[in-house]
Amino acid sequence: MRQNHNIYLLDGGEDDDRGGAGGMSIAPSTDAIAEFRALTSNYSADYGLSSAATMTMVLKSGTNTLHASAWEFNRNDAFDARGFFNPAPNKLAKLRLNVFGFNVGGPVTFGKLYNPDKKRTFFFYNMEWRRLIQGTLGAAQTVPDPATYGGQFAASLATTALHTPCTNQVGGNAGIVAAYAAAGLTLSTPDAATGACDTKNGHAAVLQPFTGNKIPTSLLNGNAQALVGAGIFPAPTAGNTFQGPSTTPTNLKEEIVRIDHNFTSKFSVFGHFVAEQVTQGYAISQWSGANVPTVGDTFGNPSYSAVIHTTYTISPTLLNEASFNYNGNRIHIIPTGLVGAPPNFDEGQNRLFTGPNANNRIPTINLAGATGARWQKSGTPRPYV
Repeated sequence: MRQNHNIYLLDGGEDDDRGGAGGMSIAPSTDAIAEFRALTSNYSADYGLSSAATMTMVLKSGTNTLHASAWEFNRNDAFDARGFFNPAPNKLAKLRLNVFGFNVGGPVTFGKLYNPDKKRTFFFYNMEWRRLIQGTLGAAQTVPDPATYGGQFAASLATTALHTPCTNQVGGNAGIVAAYAAAGLTLSTPDAATGACDTKNGHAAVLQPFTGNKIPTSLLNGNAQALVGAGIFPAPTAGNTFQGPSTTPTNLKEEIVRIDHNFTSKFSVFGHFVAEQVTQGYAISQWSGANVPTVGDTFGNPSYSAVIHTTYTISPTLLNEASFNYNGNRIHIIPTGLVGAPPNFDEGQNRLFTGPNANNRIPTINLAGATGARWQKSGTPRPYV
């Protein structure tokens, strides 16, 4: 069955992320789990919440003696052999995994004042941190050459002479004609017979070159200059392509508390509370077509789980159980990087829409053709509860 047909139980309470594609809303520390079972078929009727498998976990309880432990698990790319297709001196993707924490459990007692025989109340506390950086080298992406941002094409187009457009290409637009005139430039004249604006194949257009293959600053779009100046696209790392490692971190802190209490030999109760705080970084904004790491996301996903479970033995053959379960998570997505427009963006420039840019937004930018570089922010900061 599909993943979201499975169900996860923690101390008998549901631990399922029903708002996503399935999986656990709480992933308890391995050192806090006393029992785990995977029920795949023919299980009893009290496991009837899913059409696929049931994964059930039980947290550790305190005992009548005090116990404590601490741990550190580590992975690092320095410990790993190189992959066959990534020989030296190629870069390695960064890997840093550190899982560390401690737990303590035992009886709740105050000497002769309370629970002197250490048989009534017990506690268990577990704290764990998980730190992960799982880098990727990413695919090479063709990006614009920063040397051309100011309209200078002398180096990148050394064998091609740029010239002003022909009069028939501007369609009589008085604003364009005036802009070229203000820059001290004359529009080119097309071939009288064909209207072509080149001198190939016998065309006789009269072309007016840009001196030194440099387009005057006054003819450049102000918004475009503001964006490239702010770093809307990364600079090439080799040739005309950018390839950079993604090393965005995932950080988690998890606290688990469980209390067990025996009122009598027939009546007992236990409960747990789990608070899991996790943030995951994305180099490129989620659910977008972006292919350059200019704007990313920090995906916050705090999750909680609580269970109260009572058991009463009515007779040797009759048992009564009652329980309460709470589990859920929150989603907070915060864009990072080049999120807002630079200060001089959208000032006196041609716009598709009128009115103020109240949210300081940058439109999606897709450079089709030679580069294919794309900048896109999936959405504004948004919390989901």
